[in-house]
Amino acid sequence: MAVALGAAVFGITPWGSAVDRFALDALFGLRGAAAPSNKVVIVAVDEPSFAEVGKQWPWPRSQHARLIDTLLREGARAVALDILFAEPADAAEDEALQSALEKGGGAAVLAMDFNVQALPQYIRESRIGPTDTILGAKTRFGNINFKTDDDGFIRRMPGHRRSVRSFAEEAATAYAPDCCSNTVYPPHYERLINYRGPPGTIPTVSYYQAIDADQYLPDNYFRDKLVLVGLATTGSEDPRGWTPDYFPGPFARWGHGYTAGVEIHANAIESLLAGDAIAKFPSWVTGVAGIVTALSFGFVFSRMRLATGAALYAAVMVIVFAAIYFLFRYEAAFFAPATVIIPTTAAYVLSPFVHYLEQRKQRQFIERAFSTYLSEPVVKQLIQNPDQLQLGGKMVEATVMFLDIAGFTTLAERYQPSELIEIMNRYLNGITECVHEYGGTIDKFIGDAVMAVWGAPIEDPEHASNACMASLAIQKKLVELAVAEVEKTGERIVARIGVNSGRVVAGNVGGSERFDYTVLGNDVNVASRLESINKVYGTDILIGESTAGLISDAFAVREIDRVRVKGKKHPITIHELQGLSASLGLNRECSNTLYARGLEAYRDRRWSAALGAFECVVSRGDDGPSEEMMERCQAYRVDPPEASWGGVHDMLSK
Repeated sequence: MAVALGAAVFGITPWGSAVDRFALDALFGLRGAAAPSNKVVIVAVDEPSFAEVGKQWPWPRSQHARLIDTLLREGARAVALDILFAEPADAAEDEALQSALEKGGGAAVLAMDFNVQALPQYIRESRIGPTDTILGAKTRFGNINFKTDDDGFIRRMPGHRRSVRSFAEEAATAYAPDCCSNTVYPPHYERLINYRGPPGTIPTVSYYQAIDADQYLPDNYFRDKLVLVGLATTGSEDPRGWTPDYFPGPFARWGHGYTAGVEIHANAIESLLAGDAIAKFPSWVTGVAGIVTALSFGFVFSRMRLATGAALYAAVMVIVFAAIYFLFRYEAAFFAPATVIIPTTAAYVLSPFVHYLEQRKQRQFIERAFSTYLSEPVVKQLIQNPDQLQLGGKMVEATVMFLDIAGFTTLAERYQPSELIEIMNRYLNGITECVHEYGGTIDKFIGDAVMAVWGAPIEDPEHASNACMASLAIQKKLVELAVAEVEKTGERIVARIGVNSGRVVAGNVGGSERFDYTVLGNDVNVASRLESINKVYGTDILIGESTAGLISDAFAVREIDRVRVKGKKHPITIHELQGLSASLGLNRECSNTLYARGLEAYRDRRWSAALGAFECVVSRGDDGPSEEMMERCQAYRVDPPEASWGGVHDMLSK
């Protein structure tokens, strides 16, 4: 018990604090990225913006004034500039910025910093910016200083300094006046930033895009948003040696890199607006818990056999970690585990030596029996007893994607096998990254084709949406790869994708000596057919009716036709996945409306009306489905289908 008490004391030392910091970072890594609120947008002063603006830092204040005017005109509810205006500038420049800030009233927030100097007899703290030449009567300002931990990471919420509220609090209050005053935190609990995810999780646009929003951004992009403006460059644009404003956060420990200071402020603001800043239990609470734990388990483990103690220790650790994770994930609270885990572990590891000698003979007997019972590994048992291998699977709800590289046969004729493999590997690697990014599993590679599945072997309630997101990401990735491929080999490689959802059999399929985990079923075959049907309509991504019904309005989906694929009795409705609705564009929306009218007329046998609608679509830009339907309308005007046709097109090949 004395050792356990010593371990409890160790938990409150700097070494124990290091364990707690690691545990907090691990909780963020385990939770992963959380969806931001869509209330905060970052306008980044980044490399593309420097290239567009063409000026050294700091930029003219009239430039920032123009940005503020644009953001407010676009409907932003609040604008916060994480930029220090420490010294007066040209009078006209200051006047332009002050005027823009005044127009925003209480919706504008500026950054302020503190400079601390350690003098022989006292410490002098002076305020840096904003200057009186730009401050208006209603302009807010807040302290941008972060509280860093001993390891240099930023985890704690910014607080008041010399009666000046933090930049995050001022910005959140400008956006929602009651957000901070109505947020109740337990007394004496330190607040930690509830990071939404790794760098780049908070929606971000470039400065040059925001200042010319009409040209670069969707309509109403900034409406009702809190917009943060700040530096987010990876290199120095200041000849005087300005250092990039990047800091380590919890996700940096897991290889995600440092986070721009403006995005750290954005995460703090998100925490304030959502009221979910993480409350850290005070040291006295964790200290008491550590002492109680040390005394309790020091006594219990010393009177238990090793096996029983191991089971109890494992159970305690599972319960402790589950409780800590539950508090973190669902209650926005962090219980520092070092004062509990360290004494419990010390008690478990060291207590067996108290009664080791008197139980040695019995323990040796138990160990011999245990070793005999598990002498051969499971793999060896399966090799020696192949009849124990169970083939088969279970029914699951899943989404299947088939992808095929267009023109692969022609490509194979032009290159040696080694060159062809090199080309295909570049593309298949990119495709695999996209599938894994959205939680999919590569089922198999079939030459130039790829089969992937969502919802098996791991259940995924969003399997249809994730498959569609992956499909869009793959097409975007292929466009990027195609640019480099044209320069390298002169080839422009494209792919066709078919996606379908439904109940499939997932499990081990094969023989007693060779099997694979895969999915089977009618809906799998439909996905494969959809991939090949792209060739008929000149589309990139076709999805089945079941998939279209499972995804949200966030996706832009166009109904293409009803077809009966070769070898199937029942027709299916096929849809084209065009992208995300937010990026569809007015021209495409109009074309989709015209296509829907043409499709309705086509199914009603009004061939001329249908032909006219499809021709209108083609006149607005190339459209493979419309061209296919135009050919059918022209043919059916001459030779109409039979009365039982029902608007279903029979596919004569796979």
